[in-house]
Amino acid sequence: MGSLEKINIPAEVEEIPYRCFVCCYDLKEVYIPEGSKLKKIGYDSFSPANGTLEITIPSFEVEINESAFGVRYKNVKLKSYIKPTVEGEYKNGVCKLTWNEIPNATTYEVYQKLKDGTYKLLKTTKDTSVELKGTKKGYRYKFAVKAIGEINTNCDLKNQKHDDYYPEFFSVEGAMSDSVTVSVK
Repeated sequence: MGSLEKINIPAEVEEIPYRCFVCCYDLKEVYIPEGSKLKKIGYDSFSPANGTLEITIPSFEVEINESAFGVRYKNVKLKSYIKPTVEGEYKNGVCKLTWNEIPNATTYEVYQKLKDGTYKLLKTTKDTSVELKGTKKGYRYKFAVKAIGEINTNCDLKNQKHDDYYPEFFSVEGAMSDSVTVSVK
């Protein structure tokens, strides 16, 4: 299956086993539906040799073997459907946003949604709230938050023969939250 470019993994699949797609060198996208039961991506499951492989996983809690993507793990972009639920309020000259904690999230990116529908990164934080100053009275602002997570691979780098051979963790980009509107009075 060397020319396979896309795979749809059924929601019932709990594990992508040992060397399942190891010779699919042209694989670019693995679609795993939201609500999937996926719990584990095993040893040498993928070999993203030709370009970037994008995989959207159901949460930041999926177990991923340190060699799940072989030595080309840097060619893999992991995303997740996980998104925070954000609330916002304006009080005493400050827009305050708060959101729920996401398991295994290491940071949260706070964005302002612009008039053209694009998002502008305002701040990155480890907290589950942020205060934003500098807003103008009489305006309505839309904000959203994205969680960034890490999945620890339990890789023992001391026993690796080559530096940078396998990662200690995989970074996972969560989905953008629904926008919250804050009216500045």
